[in-house]
Order: sequence, then C-alpha cells, then structure tokens
Amino acid sequence: MNDRTVVYVIEGSVYLRAEISHKLGSLGIRSVVFNDVGELPAKIENPVVFLLQHEAPCRAQIDKYRADHAPISAKVEFSCNAGYDKAVTAIREGASDFVVWPAEPRLLDRAIYRAEDDLRRNQPAKVMGGRAKE
Repeated sequence: MNDRTVVYVIEGSVYLRAEISHKLGSLGIRSVVFNDVGELPAKIENPVVFLLQHEAPCRAQIDKYRADHAPISAKVEFSCNAGYDKAVTAIREGASDFVVWPAEPRLLDRAIYRAEDDLRRNQPAKVMGGRAKE
C-alpha cells in the first residue's frame, strides 16, 4: 500500500500538467491536476502537497487558499528557467522545497519527501486540536 501524500498539481499548461503527473506517477506518487486555484475543492481535510510553478499567476492565491481550505498542507515550487533568487524566494515564502523543471526523478522525489516531512512535523498539533474538540 502506498502511503505517500497526494500531490495537487496546479499548472495552466495541459502539457506540463501531464508531464508532471506522469513523472510523479513513475515515482509512485499519486497526483491530482488542476488548471488554477479556482478548480480546487472547497475544503481539503487530508494532508496534501501542492506543486506549482514559481511564476504562476495563482502563486499569490495559493497561500491564502491553504490557510483557509487546506489546513494540513505543504507547498513545493518549480521553475522551468530557475535561478538561485527564485529558489530563495520560494523557500522564504513558505515552500518546503524548490525544483528545476524538468526535474530529475530523485530530486523531485526528495522535494516531495521534504514536503511530506513538513506535514508530519506540523500535523500532530492540528490533529491534537481536533481531538481536543472531540
């Protein structure tokens, strides 16, 4: 049984969405693809990792969406024409990791693993809060 976290890919290019989804699948990581933030569910109860392009217009919206609708989530950003400044900005703005696309499989896997690790470290407090209410 695969216990990897589902990755929500938010990408405007249908070709890039397919390529990312295929690469994640080859690593045994299930993905769900979306064109933009407006297509995301109203509420996400399970842990999820968001994967989005650093230059995407929805980048500014995703953090608000995560806070309001996906309380147990992490973010990984990528860029097709990356530079050091983009990686630093992504990490400073809350990304668990940053990858250059097309990503080498081991680097993509490591980035998702880091995001999952962030989820594991942050989830207990949120779960305990829910259990206290019960």
